[in-house]
Amino acid sequence: MRGTPEDTKGTVGSVVVTVIVWALLVFLATKSVLFAVLGFIMLLIWVLERGSNYLRPKVEATTEGPPPQHVGWKSTSRFGSDELEQGVVRAIERGDPASEPPGLRLIEL
Repeated sequence: MRGTPEDTKGTVGSVVVTVIVWALLVFLATKSVLFAVLGFIMLLIWVLERGSNYLRPKVEATTEGPPPQHVGWKSTSRFGSDELEQGVVRAIERGDPASEPPGLRLIEL
């Protein structure tokens, strides 16, 4: 479920660590051009990774029930969304919407 306190703790911890790492990197970049170049490369890799993660297809489904369920999956790659949707359809038809069809990771139940 989205918005649970457990999710928030992980997010806050991640933000704190990210801020500390970037503050350290900025401090070191003021001391040496080498650290500035390495910091830029790290930033570029990080932005590309986040963009890649954002562009992955997400598949959501709501079953009629009983009880009705809302289930969400995220693709492990950026390609083949039609095949992924068919995997979700097959999982729901066999009565196992909480499974992880090949190429998908369960993110919401």
